[in-house]
Amino acid sequence: MKDKAIWIDKEKAHILTLVGEDVKLKTVFSEFKELHEEDPDRQGGATEVLKDRKTLEREKQITKHYFNALSLNLKNAKRIVIMGPAQMGQHFYKYLVKEKADLGNCVVEVMRSKKMTENQLKATVREFYLSKS
Repeated sequence: MKDKAIWIDKEKAHILTLVGEDVKLKTVFSEFKELHEEDPDRQGGATEVLKDRKTLEREKQITKHYFNALSLNLKNAKRIVIMGPAQMGQHFYKYLVKEKADLGNCVVEVMRSKKMTENQLKATVREFYLSKS
């Protein structure tokens, strides 16, 4: 069992694993970028509403698939910290509690954070877990 952290937004997630005092980083990308590429022939009116509904439904499917892929990377975690901008971290936490209860119980904190470099992420995770030990 390992201490893990995840920094998540819609485009990608960084999964960090604390091994001793070293932090390993793995990045997982989502499919959101492909979904929101602009269509040059976009029309307005009723067809636009129909496309918006399809887009929202597709977004839900992509999010569920993305969260499922991330949860597979968090298996064998003893403690989990979720970080990220906006609401994505909260949504991921709710998903874990509802769909993956064993992982949801491992979450020790959900915190908002701005974008960070890989070194900043590693330092934050190392500092968080070593101060809790």
